[in-house]
Amino acid sequence: MAAVASAPPAVKQLDGEVPLVLVTGATGYIGGWTVATLLAAGYRVRGTVRSTTSKKVDVLKALPGADNLELVAADLLQSKDKWLPALKDCTFVLHVASPFFVGTDEDK
Repeated sequence: MAAVASAPPAVKQLDGEVPLVLVTGATGYIGGWTVATLLAAGYRVRGTVRSTTSKKVDVLKALPGADNLELVAADLLQSKDKWLPALKDCTFVLHVASPFFVGTDEDK
C-alpha cells in the first residue's frame, strides 16, 4: 500500500490519551486505506481481520506507524459477545467491513 498522499491534521488527545479507533475489515480495500490514514494522522488503531496469520495482515504491519496498530481476529457473523473484546477501550468505531457470501441460489 502506498503512502497516504497528504497527512491529515494532528490528532487531538482525549483525556490525555490518543484515541483508539476500531476499524472493521482492516484487510479490505477500504479498511486498509482507512487504517493507513488513521496511522498517518497519529491515531492508535485496532483492526479486525478474519485471521491474524493471513498474508494480508503483513501489508498492514508494514505501514508507517504500525507500532500503533493492533490486529484482532473477529468475524462479522459472530455473536456480539465475541466482539466485546475488540470494542474495549475504543473511542471511535469505523465499520467498513462487509460480509462476503460465496454461493448460489442452489445452496438454499
